[in-house]
Amino acid sequence: MVTCSPKASPHWVDIPAGADRAHAARAVIGRRCRDARRILKRLVKAASQQSCDAPRRMELVHDLRVACRRAIAAVRFFQPLLARKAARRTRKWLRRVRRTAGTVRELDVLASTINGRDDPVLRYVAEHILPKQRRNHWRRSVRKLKKLYRELRRKKSDSIIRPKKKLTRTTYITWASQQLADQALALATHFAQPCRSWEEWHRLRIRVKQFRYSAEFLARLVPAVARIYPLIEDLQEKLGEINDITSCLQWLSTWQDKIPRRLHRGYALLVRSFERRREAQLQQLSGWIQEQRFAEILTALAGRVAASTRPFGACAGWETKCLGCRVALAFRFGKCHWLGARCADARGDSSQVFLFCEVSRLVTRPAMPSGAARWPMVLTTRVDFRWPAQKS
Repeated sequence: MVTCSPKASPHWVDIPAGADRAHAARAVIGRRCRDARRILKRLVKAASQQSCDAPRRMELVHDLRVACRRAIAAVRFFQPLLARKAARRTRKWLRRVRRTAGTVRELDVLASTINGRDDPVLRYVAEHILPKQRRNHWRRSVRKLKKLYRELRRKKSDSIIRPKKKLTRTTYITWASQQLADQALALATHFAQPCRSWEEWHRLRIRVKQFRYSAEFLARLVPAVARIYPLIEDLQEKLGEINDITSCLQWLSTWQDKIPRRLHRGYALLVRSFERRREAQLQQLSGWIQEQRFAEILTALAGRVAASTRPFGACAGWETKCLGCRVALAFRFGKCHWLGARCADARGDSSQVFLFCEVSRLVTRPAMPSGAARWPMVLTTRVDFRWPAQKS
């Protein structure tokens, strides 16, 4: 398998391009669900131990929420291949785990935000309100998580995949590229329209998360996805910082009646300062999005991803253009997938032409043409063909 970037994320899925889409869905969803199951088990075990410190608990809660989001994104991405009821039950269970740990995570972020701040209102909240709230929500969340963990033992993630006989045979790279191209176009329409309220920004944040977790399925196969992945990651981080400020405002408004009367004036000033800070960061983020031209980048990405899975013979004349299509025809492969924006002309002016072809099916000996014994029986996922340019 070819790594498209030297800084590849460990969360990128390593699936062969020519794999069957049902097998790929089973592998991806199984991995994501196993990650969530493993982190949930570690969190439940740590909760039963009195020696679990707060930083360790905060890390496990954060990892659990992220693992659940990745698993939900995998179920949504492969939704057309899944049994409807079983997929809905799996997604519902993952959402319950994520929301149960959500309150604990918000309070942890609030504690890390206000601790050490030289403000009387924040100091009163950190000393008299927040510790009790964190203990109570942690205990309730642990009870719910233990119950959900017991339910998990009866679930099997592989059972949500439809039987192969009900699915037409399609390669993973072809089907997944089309799915990701559709998501890129849908996200580009959101960037084309400015967000006028925090609710719209929050919906954009959710879509950015879904697209990022879906891009991890193709980042190792399509270089264009690997190049845009760090940009989407930075955008999600910026939106997360603004969401933390909004969460602080919501919790402070919830505890307004618990703040003494002598601190009411300071409370109003604090809320206004948080709101001004959020508005300033939103304006800065809006300018950064326009500077990076996210709408144009995502639209171009959708075109590149769609172009990376052209069917064989669609290269404007396979007999003169694409050597990958020649091999696919000679060996009776189903498709030839070229990872690039267009097919290179073997009769060009360059000294050598590099054609990167994705082969969708393995060759069988009876299907091999005469004189093809020099070709390997099994071609790798990515093949590098060198065709010297003809001299005029």
